[in-house]
Amino acid sequence: MLEVGWRPAAEVPLAVLGQARLAAAADVRIDVYIRRWVAVTSHISLHVTIAVSQLALSKDARVEVARTQARVFDRLVESAVEEFVRAEGSRGTNAGARLELVRGLLAGEAVDPAALGYEFDRHHLALIAEGLEDRRLKELAAALSANILLVSPGTSVRWAWMATVDELETDAIRSAVQKALPSECKVGFGRSESGEDGWRASHSQAASALSVALRTGGAAYYEDVMLVASVSSDRVPESFLRRHYLNPINDPPRGSATLLETLRAYLGADRNGSSAAAALKVSRQTVGTRLQAAEHRLGRTLNSCWLELEIALRLDELDRMVPHRQPN
Repeated sequence: MLEVGWRPAAEVPLAVLGQARLAAAADVRIDVYIRRWVAVTSHISLHVTIAVSQLALSKDARVEVARTQARVFDRLVESAVEEFVRAEGSRGTNAGARLELVRGLLAGEAVDPAALGYEFDRHHLALIAEGLEDRRLKELAAALSANILLVSPGTSVRWAWMATVDELETDAIRSAVQKALPSECKVGFGRSESGEDGWRASHSQAASALSVALRTGGAAYYEDVMLVASVSSDRVPESFLRRHYLNPINDPPRGSATLLETLRAYLGADRNGSSAAAALKVSRQTVGTRLQAAEHRLGRTLNSCWLELEIALRLDELDRMVPHRQPN
């Protein structure tokens, strides 16, 4: 029942302010938040209008109801938006403090991590992402049933850790990444490691993997790119592998593309000639002939240098994915 002469309470309901803080924490844009309030007030106004029309009220009373309703809605919306803006600003300040705390923990400083609200005694999957929305990373954490610690050391860079009770299986991680993140994302992943030391180790691994992801696009997993990432970040071994493994295969240029293709197939098949022949759709004898030609150019047997050659071929693949990059 509406009563004429009713006045709104002086205080805005705590639930309204709490909802504003939740919206800010969920990265809702302010224009979206305001539109939501417009939709809510419009919906309520319709029901109030219907209710008033069913009451025997004078014209003056109806006008007073409309004025009171307008004052109430204005107060609610103004207070909600002010709280939303305040929460956003506070969140930015808190984000800076969280980042400094995380940096201290990574450096091994004796700081109290309790303010982060993150379980360091669990297993941790670290990742570093370039140009990826927080929302995407939170969706990935949800898919892995993990608690997430997320900070931003730069405008477009995100550091994240996902804590789970049990160690995450590789297949589960990759399946969740494929579903939650866009294929063109640039993200480096560490391995799932345990405890605070594992939290740091997984982050270092993710940083190393990111160096490859930035060159290739897509997700890069440390366990897949460990050797290539380590070598490509050091000019001495990278230059050595190019001079002694890639350059001999490419000189002379004639036939080098076929030899490189055959070597990739052979190493990709765990040095099984029959499997390599099947993948290339040629005879095993043809594969054998090409491998002998590669050994002649290298001046050594493949069995004596297959690991070095595999890393060199991965470096060559990275160069092909980033055409403008100049070899060392």
